[in-house]
Amino acid sequence: SVELPSRPGANLKGVTVLVVDDLATNRRIFERMLQHQGLRPTLAESGAEALRCLREEAEPFGAILIDAHMPGMDGFELAAEIAGAPE
Repeated sequence: SVELPSRPGANLKGVTVLVVDDLATNRRIFERMLQHQGLRPTLAESGAEALRCLREEAEPFGAILIDAHMPGMDGFELAAEIAGAPE
């Protein structure tokens, strides 16, 4: 499993991050910000797509950024699904 460094300012280069947001502009902003810091973002536009990414990604994500207010499955429902998944 991937562990994020616990100290502020630690090198996060190469850490994979799943970004879940229904707004394309927000996804692009996060993508650029994360890439600028050396992280490797994967973008999902919905909770369903995020769950698909989590199942299909060979390497576990080091972090997940979730928009709380999305149509359909909101961020809180997605977080509960992720927390309850056995894998």
